[in-house]
Amino acid sequence: MTSTSPSRRRASRMLAAPFAIAAGALLAVAGVASPAAAHDALIGSNPENGSSLEQAPESITLEYSANLIDAGTLVEVSAGDGTIVSTGAPQIIGTEVTQALEPELPAGDYTVAWRVTSSDGHPIDSEGTGDAVAFTVTVGAPVASETPEASDTPEPEMTTQTAPDAEDGAEDDGAIEGSAGNEQTPWIAIVGAIAGIGILAAAILLITRWLRKRKV
Repeated sequence: MTSTSPSRRRASRMLAAPFAIAAGALLAVAGVASPAAAHDALIGSNPENGSSLEQAPESITLEYSANLIDAGTLVEVSAGDGTIVSTGAPQIIGTEVTQALEPELPAGDYTVAWRVTSSDGHPIDSEGTGDAVAFTVTVGAPVASETPEASDTPEPEMTTQTAPDAEDGAEDDGAIEGSAGNEQTPWIAIVGAIAGIGILAAAILLITRWLRKRKV
């Protein structure tokens, strides 16, 4: 029965070590690459990327390679000047996301930026994948003029009112003062009568006391 010498065992371990390290590295790379490969991808859109339309669409639909998770979804459609023309929340049905647009879009170039959650739970977006969608509207709604046209309706004429005469105002003031004086006169008479009665009663009381003192 033969036995392996210690030197041979050490040599075998030294030879196996590089193979173990290489195998571990391959497994690590495979583990990192697998989730990335599982991410969904944009596979189409309506309108298509780069299309030219004679009539502005009412919505845009994005199609992906697998069913999406309805979480953190955003579809933003902007005009050439940066104006956002998408409206409302995006709707997810299976692999498709539909975003409504403002009605009667004017002619011009439009860009669609998006963000969705892949079926593996990882978010993906147009910036990271480089899959932004663009389309052009050649015939759209006319752009409203900023300067309003002159109106044919005649402006209303200015009417002047004559000021009341000074004499009429003076007469009115006099009538008001006179009526106020007439209203105050009865109160003055009543107060005077009460004061007179009080003085008379005081005098009678004093005379009565004086006569009582003399009788005593």
